[in-house]
Amino acid sequence: MSSSGTQVVFRHAPSALRAPWPWLLALGLSLLALSLVALGHVVTTTLATVITYGTLLMAGGVLHLIGAFWARDWSGFFLALAAGVVALVVGVITVRHPAFVSEVLTGLVAAYFCVGGLIRVGVAVALHLPDRVWLVSSGVLNVVMGLLIGAALPNSGFWVIGLFLAVELMSGGCFWIVLALKLRRLKKGLV
Repeated sequence: MSSSGTQVVFRHAPSALRAPWPWLLALGLSLLALSLVALGHVVTTTLATVITYGTLLMAGGVLHLIGAFWARDWSGFFLALAAGVVALVVGVITVRHPAFVSEVLTGLVAAYFCVGGLIRVGVAVALHLPDRVWLVSSGVLNVVMGLLIGAALPNSGFWVIGLFLAVELMSGGCFWIVLALKLRRLKKGLV
């Protein structure tokens, strides 16, 4: 509900978009261009992402410490203090050793893919789901990706995070391009 008492309704049709389609197309093309830059510089993208993450952890740690000292008479003081110290220390380690941290994070990603893939296969087999071939295939693909990434460590630590960011930017860009073209067709009355 809005402040005037009327209910806010979200419309799902592309025609509900307020931005003109050329702006949405420009947004999509910009994201696509950024993805190509990230893809062409995956090592730099990985290290920049890890350093940014570490910097945010340090800032969050400092803010937690400030909050802890503001609430020093509170029973949760030591918990807030510990959260601030841990965030600050991990942030400093991350910024000072981004290559090591990217290797550790990549190892965690590889483990996540392997464990998640095995769980998918197990669920598909145990529950006898209809069309379970898709869930089994997805699980097997995840296990294979996890094993490949893990086997390529420590080298994969330098490119996996950058590659994943590039793919994310690319998929977001493609989404906006497709939506803009759909909106253009709607405006021209072609759909």
